[in-house]
Amino acid sequence: MNIFITGATGFIGKIFLSYLLPAIKPEDRCYLLVRKVARFEDKRIVQLSGSLEDITKFEKEILNCEYVFHLAGNATYGNDFDYDKVNFEPTVQIVNILKNSRRLKNFIFTSTIGAVDRTKNDDCKNPLSVQSVPNPVSLYGKSKLKSEEYILKSGIPFTIIRPTWVYGKNMRTNSHINKFVSMVYQKSFALRLNFPGKVSLIHVDDLSKALVNCLDNDRIINKIYFAGTEALSIGDIFSIIYKKINNEEAVKINVPRFHFIMKRAHSRIPLTVSLLFLDYLLAKDENFHNDFNLKEIKVLSESVDDVISTNINNGFWIITGANSGIGHELAKKLDALNKKLILIDKDTGNLDSFKEHLILKADLSNFNELVELSNTIDQYKIFCLINNAGVGFRGSLKEISVEKIKKTVDVNVCYPVIFTKLLLDKLMRDESIIVNIASSIAYNPLPYMSIYSSSKAFISNWSESLSYELKGSNRVITISPSGTYTNFQKNAGVKVVGNGEGLLSPDYVADSIIRAVSGKKDIIILGFKTRMLLMFSKFLPRKMNVHLWGKLFENLR
Repeated sequence: MNIFITGATGFIGKIFLSYLLPAIKPEDRCYLLVRKVARFEDKRIVQLSGSLEDITKFEKEILNCEYVFHLAGNATYGNDFDYDKVNFEPTVQIVNILKNSRRLKNFIFTSTIGAVDRTKNDDCKNPLSVQSVPNPVSLYGKSKLKSEEYILKSGIPFTIIRPTWVYGKNMRTNSHINKFVSMVYQKSFALRLNFPGKVSLIHVDDLSKALVNCLDNDRIINKIYFAGTEALSIGDIFSIIYKKINNEEAVKINVPRFHFIMKRAHSRIPLTVSLLFLDYLLAKDENFHNDFNLKEIKVLSESVDDVISTNINNGFWIITGANSGIGHELAKKLDALNKKLILIDKDTGNLDSFKEHLILKADLSNFNELVELSNTIDQYKIFCLINNAGVGFRGSLKEISVEKIKKTVDVNVCYPVIFTKLLLDKLMRDESIIVNIASSIAYNPLPYMSIYSSSKAFISNWSESLSYELKGSNRVITISPSGTYTNFQKNAGVKVVGNGEGLLSPDYVADSIIRAVSGKKDIIILGFKTRMLLMFSKFLPRKMNVHLWGKLFENLR
């Protein structure tokens, strides 16, 4: 038996594959369409590198298969993408290929409850069923309904599965249950409100079992199903998550259903509001349980840990420059808070006490090592990336060596930009927080340390610009500490008075960074005296300002 699968490395696809492989024979083959070749030890897996857009390149493999599972597509609910290009057009191409198949036993298509939604006059008192008239309100749902309609007219054997809310380990960061988990961690007031609207859910394991049970199952041929195993109100979902995280019951405020108003208004208000009060996404399909032989199912109250454990708030904190100074203090404080850490530095001699965390040795000025780092990190869920590593050297342009100039630019400018770029797709998927450590000297010219101050000015400017570019997916924080008492002064050749009098402590800066991540401000300058001096310098003519900072720094020669 040969099986063709799209989306096998996605949220549902990975779990489906883990259930499928034990259920098939040693001589069977699974052809996986993948954008990026993954590491599979099972010899029954044949990876086909490509995308949905060029699916026709694999016509030979598709025609050689008895079963085709089309799981891939853009599952982001909304109207912000070209859904036809990703969801509808590839489905048409696969179906057109299968019309010429002599081996096909079944084409299994994963649609969505969003392909149905509610009609304008639906009062939402009854659950959706396969008899419900489809009326998708999003472009995402419309693209899936168009795909369904094309399959129905094709004449090939098919099974269309419309999943309800699918949840489980490693689900998308911004997807329903996972988003609710984040809201509990963030102590959102909304979780106190006992919203009455019910939704249908299914654990990804149960959906995967159902997909496996599509093999050699004549009962499901040419049928459509809603895949749901449990119905809960939004208020109950919040309560289950809250209790699991906080080990106590949530104090709830009951919210009226406002059914008389909401049943008339749901077609004119956002779905996210409608489902809070109405059973808008509630579906019922007894045939799904029976035809797919689902006997034991998972319920949210017993399996919500699967979502919590892989929620972004339980993801890794990446700290570069973790071996000393601010980075080392951050590592100690976050370790005490039981956070998971990825610690990166060229020298890791001071990180022996962090053996339970991931320690990566790398020269951040080396592009190849940055690529290797990003490939290693790609498998982990990232909560926060802290671009902390930096170097600096004192000296006028005449005095400073070319090697020191290059090292400053490579580490302070090239590394944070390139490293963030290499990780960007993952950071955006995870909705990770990005923290860039600039410096208070980024806001003024600094004679005798111009290369360093200019590199920090670059980071400040770039980081603030990045915050706008990523405003729809990531929070970007720019932190500019005043002079901090670390090994930096010694390595840079800057004189220090006494035991660092007048300088910030790395302990204080580390605490400030952690507070910033959980706070609201995204641009932070640390050090009261420096803030006052920066404010004063704004009113000086540029030439006088340069003269002022030059004189101040000359005293540290």
